[in-house]
Amino acid sequence: FGDERVPELLERAIALRPLLLKWAPLHDKERRLSDEVVNAMEAAELFKVAVPRRWGGLCLSADGMAKIALEIAKGCPSAGWVFCISNSANWVASLASDAIQEDVFADGVPRMCSAINPPGTFTPAEGGVIVNGAFPYSSGCYHSAWGMFAIASKSPDGRMVPAGQFYVPMSECRIEDTWHVSGLKGTGSNTVVLKDVFIPQHRIMPPAPPGHAPGKKHIGEPSDYFALLPHLRSVMLGVLIGMAESALELV
Repeated sequence: FGDERVPELLERAIALRPLLLKWAPLHDKERRLSDEVVNAMEAAELFKVAVPRRWGGLCLSADGMAKIALEIAKGCPSAGWVFCISNSANWVASLASDAIQEDVFADGVPRMCSAINPPGTFTPAEGGVIVNGAFPYSSGCYHSAWGMFAIASKSPDGRMVPAGQFYVPMSECRIEDTWHVSGLKGTGSNTVVLKDVFIPQHRIMPPAPPGHAPGKKHIGEPSDYFALLPHLRSVMLGVLIGMAESALELV
């Protein structure tokens, strides 16, 4: 792991607290994070923590990520939530095929949003598929460079069958303003809409059992072998604990 960096990153997260506290009410009002806060988190390398070192990330464990999320959430829960979502989506991308990893991380570690339910629909096209869909609860979508979303096909009996997930630059998507949920309004968890967007075949990750395909090139970090759902869920707990601890400190 890269957890030897955790104390340093915790100091950076704590140092951001005055800025986060300043912006938190405005995040709630504007229903998205401010550019100033996102840029400060970026400068502190807080969007790199889950990514393998082969792509310039820090390869932290879930424990390290949750501790950082806790400190961010003490200043602004919405910032802590987006920290977790973007890092988690990037981590999942780092488990994908060599071709997907090479696309997503070509320019360094991006910020990423994701949504998998409900999945979008697709029609085959030369070299890929045409996707249509509306993907709600895409936390951090306003500040993301990439999106990771799910697709499904319809079986003969009318059921929707998972067909995997795909990666798309956010420049090819439209954001529909739908997020008005009390509490974490600042996450900007709006609906990402794709209309007749072409997705090349190499950016589609088909449904597959856990594990990595033989001959895979981009693999070898500890993070390549984390258990998927336990890792994702445990990281998010840091936000909830940070919110509770901050409330206790205030009273």
